Amino acid sequence: MFRILILSALLLLSVPLVKAQDGFLSDYAKEQLSGIPPEQQDSFYLVQGRYYYAFYTRESYRRAMECYLEALRLAIQYKHKAIMYQCYFGIGSVYDANNNLPQAVRYYKMHYDGVLQARPFNATNVLRATYNIAASYAKAGDTANASHYTLKMGQMLDWLTDSTTKHRYSLLIAHLFSITGQQDDFLKYFAQIQDRNDFSDGELAYGRLFAEEKSRYALLKGQKDQVIPPLLNELAHTKDSIPLLNLLHKSYARLGQYKEAYEVEQLLVDADMRSMDRATYGDINYRLLEADNLLKQRENAELQLNGQELQWQSSLLYALAALLTTGLVITLILYRRFRNRNRITTEENKEIREHDESNSLMLKEIHHRVKNNLQIISSMVEMQLNKPGNDLYFSMREIQTKMRTLAIAHQMMYEGEEMKEVDMQAYFENMVVMTLELLASSSNPVEQRIQMHDNKLGLEKLIILALAVNEMLINSLKHVLPYVGGCYIAMECRLIDGEYHFTYSDNGPEAAAEGNVATITGTGIRLIHKLAKQMDAKILVEKEQSGKIQYLMIFSKTNKRQ
Repeated sequence: MFRILILSALLLLSVPLVKAQDGFLSDYAKEQLSGIPPEQQDSFYLVQGRYYYAFYTRESYRRAMECYLEALRLAIQYKHKAIMYQCYFGIGSVYDANNNLPQAVRYYKMHYDGVLQARPFNATNVLRATYNIAASYAKAGDTANASHYTLKMGQMLDWLTDSTTKHRYSLLIAHLFSITGQQDDFLKYFAQIQDRNDFSDGELAYGRLFAEEKSRYALLKGQKDQVIPPLLNELAHTKDSIPLLNLLHKSYARLGQYKEAYEVEQLLVDADMRSMDRATYGDINYRLLEADNLLKQRENAELQLNGQELQWQSSLLYALAALLTTGLVITLILYRRFRNRNRITTEENKEIREHDESNSLMLKEIHHRVKNNLQIISSMVEMQLNKPGNDLYFSMREIQTKMRTLAIAHQMMYEGEEMKEVDMQAYFENMVVMTLELLASSSNPVEQRIQMHDNKLGLEKLIILALAVNEMLINSLKHVLPYVGGCYIAMECRLIDGEYHFTYSDNGPEAAAEGNVATITGTGIRLIHKLAKQMDAKILVEKEQSGKIQYLMIFSKTNKRQ
């Protein structure tokens, strides 16, 4: 997959690397092509390549290869990944048809990597790509690799929901096991479909394959009277008779019916076998090799550009790390000063009351300094975001909301009277307003429904909970706000049987429901779970059919580990 991405990126910056030979298109095709915009011509060449391939002659294979190569060049130039992956399949098919199996496997694997990464995910395409690789290895006599990919197909069968498609791929798996001589696995898979009679030719010759494997199944089971009928029945209407005639010839010979075997052999002698001359294919190989060499020559320039981009990002990260380190050093210095002062005051019984007052003032000072340090970092991020050409704008905004989330907690702590707990209602109202100001659009206001029922929480647990809620809120702004007018978010915290039950929800729409699936299984929810673990909280995430997402966190006032 990394090679595919490198090829794509470099070709976009270069002139066409492979120029198709003149004369491989008919006059009618050239007339059609003249009316198609250049950015859409890759699809035309792809369809034309499939058209030529279907003739099964060496000249048609040459023309098909020319079309696939031109389609691949245009697909890379215009960043059409879906067309690019189909071109890899087409090129692999031409190599496969002409028994250049190492090259066929190479391009089939590139096609496999592409469909595996494509979104939306298509299980049928992945199975077909896996079959191509397994069949090529089997054709080359590489039993180990053929078995490996065939077993992969067996594991993928559960991905399929359509019964017809599932039966077809069960047939293909049985066929591959038959080719590689794994009789037990063949009997296992074919037994599941032996009584079906609805296999008809489609993209592959399913009817012919079913007839072949049904005949083999009967032979292995000792049902000699059932070996020949499936083959004769399929010969009556198949378009792919040569493989059937070969198997029919072998089957007659195994059954001792030598007269019938001889008659079939004469039919095979008269059959025309397809091939491609070495000169044409050698020219194609040379052009592909020339393209690969040119890509390698230009790879260093592209890597240098990537290195400069990484260097800029590293500089930004170092700057942020330096700011955070400075804040930590200041905090440690203040802490050491406080500890020394505390040690001195404890030695004098007369100054116990003065010590308590000094301790309270010092804690306020620490929180005040931490709040100031976080505000400085936030200001520096703001300055960085204002630089032109910055691609990290929204990500840095998210970081800014997290910093201000911490700053608000410290500010409310040192401004409070007791300096032990923070009022949750006031805190989350301030935090939500701050996040919406930074990330939400004023043209689509968000309604807030916050009910904390006079509950309070200590600073340590409040900060962890606040970071988790910040992640939930960002999730709503990304995946709900763009789809809903009148969006709302709701938070509530109740004390039930000595434990806090904190809920967060939004009114995600049907259109955003599918999008939320990626979020529920992505980085955001993993961060929320890690934060919940830090505060010894149980967490449940529910998604209703309407698209609404609800989080429930259950925790005590203090960590159990303490």
